[in-house]
Amino acid sequence: MIWSPDPGSGAASVGQNADSGHGAGKTLFCRLLRYCLGEATFASEDQRRTIVAKFPNGSVGAEILIGGTVWAVIRPIGQTRRHIVRREGRLEDLAESKEAATGIAPLLEALSSVVCPPTLDGIVPELWQDTAWLFVLAWLGRDQENRFDHILDWRHARSESGSPVSSLSKDQLLAGVRALLGILDDDEIRIKNDRQRIPSKRQNADRDLAYLRRRIEELRAELLRRAQLAQDGAVGGPLDLAALQSLAEAQLRACLEKETARPFAAKIAEAWTERDRVLQESAVVDEQTKKLDAKVELTKQQMQGLQGERTDLKVKELRETHGDLCPICFVPIDLALADGCTLSIKRRDSRSVADEKAELASRIEGCKTVLDHYSVEAKNMRARISTLRAREDALEAQIKDLENLAEQHRDACRRQSSDARRFQDDVGEFADLQDKLSKAEGAILALDDREKELRDQQSALRDRHSDVMRRFNDLYVFVSRALLGSDVESSIDLTGQGLQARVQVGGQAMESLKTLVFDIAAMLMSIEGRAGVPAFLIHDSPREADLGESIYHRLFRFAASLESLSAQPPFQYIVTTTSDPPLEIQSSARLVHKLSGSSVNDRLLRCDLG
Repeated sequence: MIWSPDPGSGAASVGQNADSGHGAGKTLFCRLLRYCLGEATFASEDQRRTIVAKFPNGSVGAEILIGGTVWAVIRPIGQTRRHIVRREGRLEDLAESKEAATGIAPLLEALSSVVCPPTLDGIVPELWQDTAWLFVLAWLGRDQENRFDHILDWRHARSESGSPVSSLSKDQLLAGVRALLGILDDDEIRIKNDRQRIPSKRQNADRDLAYLRRRIEELRAELLRRAQLAQDGAVGGPLDLAALQSLAEAQLRACLEKETARPFAAKIAEAWTERDRVLQESAVVDEQTKKLDAKVELTKQQMQGLQGERTDLKVKELRETHGDLCPICFVPIDLALADGCTLSIKRRDSRSVADEKAELASRIEGCKTVLDHYSVEAKNMRARISTLRAREDALEAQIKDLENLAEQHRDACRRQSSDARRFQDDVGEFADLQDKLSKAEGAILALDDREKELRDQQSALRDRHSDVMRRFNDLYVFVSRALLGSDVESSIDLTGQGLQARVQVGGQAMESLKTLVFDIAAMLMSIEGRAGVPAFLIHDSPREADLGESIYHRLFRFAASLESLSAQPPFQYIVTTTSDPPLEIQSSARLVHKLSGSSVNDRLLRCDLG
């Protein structure tokens, strides 16, 4: 027992110097002890900084008896990082040693050897590494901040202990406790793990089911809208999937038929045929026009020749008339007279010249007549070509318009076909969603059935542990009556909701007391060799859990009475208190240290931490 006396009501006068049993270091003592037993920290961050400032080179140490072997451990509380563990060593020797740090892993391994099972990995998979001992230490050395509110409340966030149990749920803590008390075997662990996985599976299945239902309803409304069907129409209510599939197939088939029909193909072919005919006719007329132009050109050349001849006849007529030239060779007469003329015997013939002129005029007139005929014919042909080209342009415009209409028709058909295929795909998706919904509903029913099956199996397996639970309940009742009298109503049961502890006096529940009773009953199970934890317990100021003084004294006397179970006390129960213990306890070796918060020298660290 570590006692820091409270001065009581006698020191409660107004204006008197304050004094209490608090602030002496009881909780720090428990935290330092837990630190020596392997816990990660010994105080909150703020308190650690204060202690480091006061003891920059400070250390804390302990000797721990494990399986008959003494282990010495020293851990830093100052600025150093030197953790030393020695098997079969003395604390004084270790404190003076200059050996290298060993870390605390060897100590944790040794402490884990007194735990059964030595590892909780298969029971609480969330525990990191081999932390069975730290799990046990958290239970057997509860934080004072939890005020013994619940049998599974061990570590408070305010203590900043760094214990691996801080992140575990009540179900995980319960599984570990049951395994350590021998009321959880491998089969039940397997079933428990299977059951623990079911809620997450069920949650995922419920989420999938909610999504499927929402998506089905959205898709159903969309399909009905696109099919131009009322929500409560032919396929309303329970949606007739077969009707939608039939409608989708009919729409796609109609679109494909419309797309292959090509309504403008005949008109386009007819227009192309007419255009080819016009082109052929244009080519013929054009060729004829070219030939006519050639004839015109030839006739013009003939007229030019005839007109030349007419000029010659005029010259001839002049000569015949005037005689200034030789009518035969057109040589000047003077020259012919001077030199002589061999043709002078030819006589002049003016009548012949007139006949030639008449004939030439007739021929020229004939050419003009031909030219006039050719001109009319050429004009008609050019008019025909102009008409044909206009017709050609009109046909090409018509073909272009028809081809545009055909392309628009194909685009519209493709869009409609695409919409029809998309509608068919969406109907297919709707069918798949309906199938998935059916499977999801079946999976949820299967999970519910599986959970019920596992629950029944778990219940049957718990019956295996009836002897252990019966003994644990007997010890729980025994401790309850020792502290509260024979009229107390108490029990501890293993149900589907876990360990249900109950302590009542006169119908009033004793919530805080049942946690103390639970811990002491578990310690008695350890004494009997029925539990996989050492018979070791630390209770930091249990009186602050609203225990009456009479109950508190019974607690101390009951613990003292257990020492008589063997020649050497088979357990170690460490209690800190501000309330006065019974007189016989105060005067015995059970009171190992007395502290006071009123005097610096009587505090645990003999200094003011501020």
